Amino acid sequence: MLRGRETDLATLARHFREGDVRVSQGSDGTYHLAATVLTTLWDNGLELQACAERLLRQANGAVYVLESAFQPVTLVARFSNEAVPGHIVAVNAVEEISMASAVTISINGLPQSSRRSHAQELLRSAAEHPDVAEVLALLGGSGAAIGWVDLYKVYEIIGANVGSHDDNRSHQAALAKKGWKSKKELDAFRASANLPSVSGEAARHARATNGTPAGTMTLTDGRAMINDLVATWSDWLGSRL
Repeated sequence: MLRGRETDLATLARHFREGDVRVSQGSDGTYHLAATVLTTLWDNGLELQACAERLLRQANGAVYVLESAFQPVTLVARFSNEAVPGHIVAVNAVEEISMASAVTISINGLPQSSRRSHAQELLRSAAEHPDVAEVLALLGGSGAAIGWVDLYKVYEIIGANVGSHDDNRSHQAALAKKGWKSKKELDAFRASANLPSVSGEAARHARATNGTPAGTMTLTDGRAMINDLVATWSDWLGSRL
């Protein structure tokens, strides 16, 4: 089962309409998420829950990259198997079936579709690249608004990943060389993320002596820049296969 705002559940379903992971709305108004990988874990409730949480967090992150207004949906530890009608596993005795926004995670296998949405492509990239999986998990995590600290972590992960393919350049130099973002944009992002003189208590540092930055950006602009960077980077990784 999942819970969250109705608009977010509908958004998740729109991005995962078909493919390796699919979210759909049933005739009773509830939403269903199906993933073949979960079928192998049916007899181990704790592993089933851990896998479902990991998959959901990455799916949340993938949708957030594409739509920054999206708020992550959360997991309730209750699972039903359509292959065995009436068979329900409740992990830690959690009971939330009466919730209006509750949905069921159905773990019957689905035929894999050759048509993938951009969110599906991001999820597939996460399965192939641990760094992408880590980034999506960061962006699709707790449900709280993404701040400078997590945005900078994503920036560091991408920079290190690109640098490892490019003569171990610094994060900023590696990204600037790719041409995905200009040095001016990257400087503004770094200053805004790090300096309390720009972002106050939300900044990564409590003290800084870097002087006055030449350029800055708002947190909203920082989120948009990182989301765009994640999408571009994921596409680049896919082109290397």
